[in-house]
Formats: sequence, C-alpha cells, structure tokens
Amino acid sequence: MSNGMEKTKLAGRNRLWNRLLWSVVLLILFVALLLASSPFFLEKSLKSWTEDSGYGKTSIGQLQFNPLLGTLVLKDVEIRQRDQVAISLSEARIWLDWFPLWQKRVVVRDFTLKGLKSRLHQDDNGVLMLGSIPLASEQDEPSEPSGWGVGLDSARLLGSELNIDLDNLKQTLKIESLQLSELTSWLVNEPAMLDFNGNFAGAGIKLGGELLPFSDNPGGDLSLKLSGLDVAIISSALKLDAVAFSGTFSSTSKIKAAMSNGGFKLNQKGNLDLNDAVLNFQDQKIGHKSLSWKGDIEFSNSAQGEPNATAHGGLTLQGVNASVDEVTGLNLESLSLPGLRFAMRGSAIKAGHKGSVQLAGIDARFPEGGFEDSSIEWDGEISAESKGDALTLALDGKLLASDPRLSLKQDDTGLSLSELQWSGQLALNQAKSATEGEPATLSVNSESELALAQAGVTSKAGEVLGEIKALMWKGSVNISGDSQEIRGELSTGEGHMDAPGAGIRIAGWNSLQAGPIMITGALDARVEVIELDAFSIAEAMKDGVPEKESAMISFGSSRIGQVEFSQSRGLSIGELIPTDLTVRVHRDTEGQWNPARLADQLTALSGDDQQEESAGEPMRIAMPGIELQGENRVFLIDEKVKPVYKGEFLIKTLTVGAMDSAKPDQPVPFEGDILIGKHSKLDLGGKAFPFARQRSGNFALDASALEIPPLSAYSEGMLGYSLDSGQMDSKIELAVDKGKLDGLVKLQLYKMEVSPLDSEARAKLETQMSVPLGTALDLLRDDDNTIKLDLPIAGDLDNPDFDISDAINQATGKALKKGAMTYLMAALQPFGALVAIASAAGDAASAVRLDPILFNTGNDQWREKTEEYLAKVGGVMKERPDLRIRVCGFSTAMDRAAIITTKTEKLKQEQAAEGEKTEEEGEAGDEQPANPAVTVTDEELLALAGERADKVKGYLVKQHAVDAGRLISCKPTVDKEQKAEPRVDLLI
Repeated sequence: MSNGMEKTKLAGRNRLWNRLLWSVVLLILFVALLLASSPFFLEKSLKSWTEDSGYGKTSIGQLQFNPLLGTLVLKDVEIRQRDQVAISLSEARIWLDWFPLWQKRVVVRDFTLKGLKSRLHQDDNGVLMLGSIPLASEQDEPSEPSGWGVGLDSARLLGSELNIDLDNLKQTLKIESLQLSELTSWLVNEPAMLDFNGNFAGAGIKLGGELLPFSDNPGGDLSLKLSGLDVAIISSALKLDAVAFSGTFSSTSKIKAAMSNGGFKLNQKGNLDLNDAVLNFQDQKIGHKSLSWKGDIEFSNSAQGEPNATAHGGLTLQGVNASVDEVTGLNLESLSLPGLRFAMRGSAIKAGHKGSVQLAGIDARFPEGGFEDSSIEWDGEISAESKGDALTLALDGKLLASDPRLSLKQDDTGLSLSELQWSGQLALNQAKSATEGEPATLSVNSESELALAQAGVTSKAGEVLGEIKALMWKGSVNISGDSQEIRGELSTGEGHMDAPGAGIRIAGWNSLQAGPIMITGALDARVEVIELDAFSIAEAMKDGVPEKESAMISFGSSRIGQVEFSQSRGLSIGELIPTDLTVRVHRDTEGQWNPARLADQLTALSGDDQQEESAGEPMRIAMPGIELQGENRVFLIDEKVKPVYKGEFLIKTLTVGAMDSAKPDQPVPFEGDILIGKHSKLDLGGKAFPFARQRSGNFALDASALEIPPLSAYSEGMLGYSLDSGQMDSKIELAVDKGKLDGLVKLQLYKMEVSPLDSEARAKLETQMSVPLGTALDLLRDDDNTIKLDLPIAGDLDNPDFDISDAINQATGKALKKGAMTYLMAALQPFGALVAIASAAGDAASAVRLDPILFNTGNDQWREKTEEYLAKVGGVMKERPDLRIRVCGFSTAMDRAAIITTKTEKLKQEQAAEGEKTEEEGEAGDEQPANPAVTVTDEELLALAGERADKVKGYLVKQHAVDAGRLISCKPTVDKEQKAEPRVDLLI
C-alpha cells in the first residue's frame, strides 16, 4: 500500500515537471517567435508613424532590434516628402536598459546617430522645420510630474550636416562630433558632459564642458574655441536697416551660465578677437584691422528684468579707420588698454582703467582742421561713473603726448607740440540741477603739473607765427557752477610771437616766470610776480630770422609785481622794475617812425573789417613808479634826413612816478640823467598828465657839451646851413596846457661854424632874418666865440597844420635877427653898421691855429714826439680854463696813395699764393697775373680823418683830464692839396 502511494506521488511529480517543462518550451518558442517578428512589426510601426504624422514616407535599409538586450540599429534611413529627401541618416544605434524601468527610470546606455543630413527652414506658416519635422508646436498645459526619470549615459551625433535655409541666414552647420554623456535627471547636482567639434559657415567650433540641466539653478561650465566666423552673417540675420558690418570673429573662452530665481547669469573669460572689421552706417564708416579683448565679462538679468554687466581685462585695437563724411574722420594705428574695468547696474554705469594706456598714430580730420601724427601714453588710474543725469570722471596719473600737430583751416594755422607731459589728479562731476528745467551743474577739481617741451604755431605756408619752449604749469583748478578758482605757477623757456607777413617779431623772450597766480570769479586775476629775461618787442625779420640788434624795445630782465586785473577794477601793477632797457627809435625814408609803423602792422593783422569798439568807460590802468636799473640805452636812427642821423643815448638814471587812469588830474612826475654819445649830458624832468583828455604837462631839459655837427642833418633841412663844428649847452622849458604849447629854448653855442647851402629853407630863413645866418652868428659871438640865444616856441598841438620844425625855424630866425641887430646898435652906433657887417663876414680864417698833430700816411698812428706835444697842449688848457679848442681831422692825397699801395701788395700776395696752389695741382700757365686795380673812396678817407680826431680828443680827456666840453669836434675833411700832410688841426 505504501508502495502504491509512493508511485502515485512520483507520477504526480513527473506530470508536474512535464507540464512545467512544456510551459518553458512554449515560452521559449513564444519568445523566439516574438524576437523573430518584432523587427518587422517595429519597422512597420515606424513607417506608419512618420507617414501618419505627415512627415513623409520613410525607407529603412536595415533594422535590427533585440528586445531582451534593449538594442535597436537602423541603417540607411530616409524620410521623403514631395519626392525630396527631407532627412537622411546613415546609421542610428540605441541601447536601452530595461531593468531601471521597474524603478520608473528610462536609462539609455548609448544613443548614436551617424551621417545625419537635413535642412532647417520655415514653412509657409512660419513654423521652424527640421526637414519635414516641425520643431515648434502648440503645447498642452503642463501636467503633474509623472515621477519617471531619464538617464542618458552617452548620446553622440557624428559626421552630420545641417543646411540652414532661413530668410536672413543661409549657411551650413557641419558636425564632426557631438557627444552628451552622464545626463541623469534624478541626480540633479551631478553634471552632464558636453563635447562638440564642428564647423559653421567655414568657422571652426569646439565646445565642451559640464551642464546642469535638471538642477534647481540650471546652467553650465563650458570651454569655447571659435575661429574665423564672418560677422557679416550676423549683420544679415539681424536685418539692421542701413547698418552693415563685416569681419572675422574668433574666441577662446571659458563660459559659465546659471539660472536662478527667474533670472540668469552669464560669465565669459578668455579672448575675443575681431579682425578686419568694417561697420557701415548710412554714409559713415568705421573699420579696424584687429580688436582683441582678454579678460572676464559677466552679464546677469534679475527676475525684475534689471540688467547688470561687469567686465575687466585688457583691450587692444589696431588699424582704426573711421570716416563720418568726406572731411571728418579718424585714423589710429593702435590702442592698448590692459587694465580696463566696466560695471553696469541698471541705469548706473561705472568704468575705469588702471595701468598703462597707449595710443599711437592718431590722425583726426574735421571741418575746422585736423590732428595728426601723435602718440599718447597714460600711466595711472581713470574712473568714470554715470547715473541718470549725474556724471563723475576722475584721473590720477601721468600723461605723455609726443609730437601732436593741430591744424586749423579757418585761419590757415597749425599747432605743434613736442613731449607734452601732464601729471596729477583731475575730478569732474556733473550733477542734476535741483531746479526743474535748469541745466546740470558742473564742477572740476584738479591738482596737476603740465610740462611742454615745445609748442609752435605755424601758418599754412609754413611760416612760424609763435613758439614756446619748456613751458611748465604747476597748480590747481577748482570750478563749481559759475564760480572758479585757479592757482599755480607758470614758467617758460625761450618763446616768441611773429608776424611773418609784416616782417617783424612782435615779441620774444628767453624765459618767463609767473606766480603765484590766482584767478577767481568770471575774470579776476592776480599774479604776485612776473619775471622776464631778455624780453624784446618788434624785431625786424629777414628770411624768417630776426635781425641782430633790431628790436624796438628790449630788456635784459624785468620784474613785475602784484599784477591784478578785474572787469570792475581794471588793471593795476604794484611793482615794475625793468633792467638794461634798450630802445631803438627809427624813422624811415618815408618819414614814418617805427612805433607808428608797428601799430599800423598790428592793426592790419587784427583784420581790416573789424568794427570799432563801442564808446564806453575805458578800462582803468594803475601803475607804480618806475626806476630803470642797469645799463639802459636809446638808439635813434633817422633816415628821413641826409646824411642819416644816428644817435646813442645812455640812460644813467630815469624815474617815473605812479600813474592811475582813474585819476586823470593827478600829475606823473619824471626825471632822468642821460649821456648822449660819449661826452654829452642831458638832464630832464617835469610832470605829465598821460590820462588827461587833452594833452598837458611841463617839461624841462638841460643839455651840456652837446656836439653840434651831428645835428647838421636837421639844420640843413630846417635852416639851409651845414653845421661844420661847435658844441652846445641848452635849457628847454616847455609847458603844454590842454594841447597848447608854450616854451623857451635857451642855447649857448661854442665855437660853432656853419656853411650856407643852396636851398629853399635857407632863403626862407634869411628872409625872416634880413641878414645872412653866418653874419648874424659872427655878430653874436662873444670874446670866447660863444653865442647865446633864447628861442620862444608856441603853437597848438591839436592843429593839423602845426609843425614843430617850422616853429623852431621861425623862432631861430627871429632870435638871431634880434640878437644881431641889438649887438650892432650897441657896438657900432652911431656909425658904419653895414660896413662892420661886411668886414666881419667870413669863417675861421681869423682863428688861432696851433701846430697840427701829424700822422703816418694811410693809418691813425701819429708821429714821434706827438704825446710830448699833446702834454704841452693839455698844460695850456689847464692854465686857461675858459679856453676851447676845435679838433679837426684831415686825410690827404698821401693817405690815398699809401692805402692803394697797401691794398695792391696784399692782392699781389693773394694772387701769388693762388698761383702756387694752381701749379701744385698741375695747372701751371705761362701768363703772369696782371696788376690788380685798387681804389680808395672818399668815405674811407673821411672815416680815417674822424678816427684821427677821436684819438687826439680821447687822449687829452683820459691822459690830461681835459673836460670833453672844451674840445669841439669838426666835420672830418679830405684835404685835396697834393702836398698836404695827414693831420689833426687844433683851432682856438
């Protein structure tokens, strides 16, 4: 029984295993049938889905699917629409992991596409299409999260090409490789990896890094390398009206992006390069050869939409060429900004730079002129901030500009600078006005030094109009609204201002120092001290170079102290000390004096069409007393008279009192001590009213030992007589009262001799006198051959017909006539007045003649024992203190012969030396040099005669202390008698 039960149990177990085995077999057969039929059904499903979706008909060259392994392989896939290939694919591989599905996770181990080709375009409704597949469609409302996760171990796109065919963009994107890996939606903080290598529009692109697409703050950290992108593609894509740009863009950058709280942040670090770029906007064009940025750029946008941006790094720019129109433009060789920083917070902008900035090859053009050939270097810190209507700019550093040149077309002038240096601080603030509608207020604060090696102003023709060397400014500038304050010190080296067209140097100086300087208000200025060295006014110029010793006024040095100017108080000077004054007064052959000529030239330079200033209160001028220091001279040259008059005046002392134009009735006293030539003296004094409406003043002059022959140039024209010899003392007292002249000239003439000339002036004078001038003078001579005359002079200075020379002429004639007739009436009454006049006619024939001083022929060397003889003459003059002697120099025919002999021998020696040189050079000739022709002019002989007289006179003054006033000079003379000796005559 037990065995039967055992068998029954065993049979039951066998039937169970048999059923189980068959079940497994059937399952295996079912799975085998499913595996064999699934690719067919899957292919059918794919084709039906693409066609039903309207994407087109699909063809698949090969499909492999393994449900157990989760792998799918598609090869040679095409989607056609309207008989055209919309999408083609060489191969697609998918490996799906089934096991994570139990955890509601879809994990793709590998997804690879090879040889994808398609076209990106828009359909008739504007929907963006990839081939025949729309990339945008209406989306349903978002549903609740499904709880499923997605993981992608690796996704690759290889050897693919996308043709972009949009209205404004027609280019090709070539994808050599694109790989996305480690993308897991449930690991939100684990980064996915991206690696892209391709080409867009001929520009190579490499992009790689990390992505966080599922994070609460999605973003990425990527590396980008872009080379040679044509930016004209962007210009075309953006459809910018009237704007076009071109160039190639490259970049090697690190890019970080993150989104948070409805906003985002984007950061770029690396290089940005734009080469051969051109921007065209209407008629304006801007181009550059290269632009390079290296640094960090960050841009963010908050949930409220407020943009923020920051940047810091280095910028270099080369080959800039910008043109606004035909005449306005800019060329720049290079610009370097290595320490640039920029920040924007909403509407507030901050920018700055720290370090060195270099600009080279600046060339700017504008309608009024141009700025060219300059380079600028800056080393320091620059910061700028703008917020609304407020603007702040600050500079702290050093600036160097080399050889900038500014040209101005309006007046054809140009400005050139050499090595301009600026260092210091500058702060500029513009703040919004508190009153609505009022302009913003501007304030400027600066503490700086400015050094300029050289500055020059030139005309279009290249003429130098002005130049300053070594200009230096050190001080501060503070401006706030309508108030201003400038403080500092100014100095320059050599400088000048020219008027080339007029042939004059208006002003020139060796150095100038001014300071402390303070300028406040609209135009209130004060300078404590101004010092000028070698200052000159109105120098004559020839071929652009000032002629030596031609300045009308020059100072060795000048000190001007406490200079103040304001519109209300005018100009005032507290101290004026000129030193080593030289004045050159010149009258040309046309009769115009150089001060008047200078005034006319300056008026012409200022413009002939200038309107006269409207009448009004003149500016007040107040000056202190002036006392000349050092050696001061006045040179007078008068070419209007013949022979030309040349006089030299040494100002030993000269003082002028204080003057104030606000006090026109206050007299200005003056006095001076002047040496005329080498031996004559002039004392002057008086008072003047320089600011009176009508000319007024009193003048007194006292001249002693004044040589008369040099004045012959004036007597010949005024009196018709030549002044051959003599000396003069004079006292002149003149009074001018509201333009009316009244004065008296007292003359004492010593040993004066005259000779008549055939002229209208002589006839007019003798008509007034009734007797010849020579006769009248002889009748007026006393026992010492001295003539005393009083000449009253009167006239109206404001009358155009008044002539001072005519007044002197008339006064001379009346005085001589009165004196001569008085002498005759007193000396010859009651008999023989006419006989006495006739018998007294003559010249120096009755004078006592001393033995002459004899000289060697042809030079100014006197003969032996002359100094012993002059010692005796000096002794006689000491014994007779009232005795005066005329010193008359002579040259003769012997001198002429001796000089000719000397010159001939010298020329022969020179010719002989030249002949020897010629023979040494192999050019010997047979001809002997002819005797040279030599001449000696009368001017040479007259000069020799004058030198002899000056030597005799100087010897008596220096060696024997004879007063120069007792030695009377004669006109140099050429004695044409053949046997006449070279000599100096001494006449009593």
